[in-house]
Amino acid sequence: MVTMLVELNNIIASNGQLSRVPSHDTIHGKRIVDTLSRQSTSYMKRFEFMVLWINGAFGSGKSSVAEAISKKVSPSFIYDPEQVGYFLWHVSPDEMKRKGNFQHIDLWREFNYKILKYINENYTGIILVPMTIYIKQYYDEIVGKLTNDGVIIKHYILAASKQTIIDRLTQRGLAADNWAVQHIDVCLTAFETDISKEKIFTDGKSIDEIASEIIELSTSAM
Repeated sequence: MVTMLVELNNIIASNGQLSRVPSHDTIHGKRIVDTLSRQSTSYMKRFEFMVLWINGAFGSGKSSVAEAISKKVSPSFIYDPEQVGYFLWHVSPDEMKRKGNFQHIDLWREFNYKILKYINENYTGIILVPMTIYIKQYYDEIVGKLTNDGVIIKHYILAASKQTIIDRLTQRGLAADNWAVQHIDVCLTAFETDISKEKIFTDGKSIDEIASEIIELSTSAM
């Protein structure tokens, strides 16, 4: 267990530094983080949440959008739940490695819930989570549990037409029979029925435009 925690800590540390939250930064259990767009000095924005979850089908641009937001908002930290999956594969016997989607592993969901809760309690910035979750049970076991614990989460789904997503995946060099391509339909269906959070329509928009739209929706003027 000690080794597992050390490796998980290294995964977190490799993406950014954690800092202790001063008690005065918490107001009625809701942390307020002042942010300044690095591209504009004309006004400041105030984030009223701690976790910004960017959902969407595989290939919808989640990681690129998270990186763009991180460049505009400070302090911020990108947390990648997939790293926990790679860790579980790394410490598992060969017979157990890469057996389909690691989201199906109970430990993956439990670890990500606990790690995000831990970061939220010890970090003063915005936590960006670019991760596809299309199974409602799994969404509830991570996002739902965090919400029940009082963690403030803003959740967006990057929406695009099936053809747009296929084109994006093709540009990455992925074949038509790739796992991500095969799961486009199930994701699009789930985001219309099971997990119908606020959608950001991305067709015809640049990454920077999408990031700015999310920031605008997620902030209020001081």
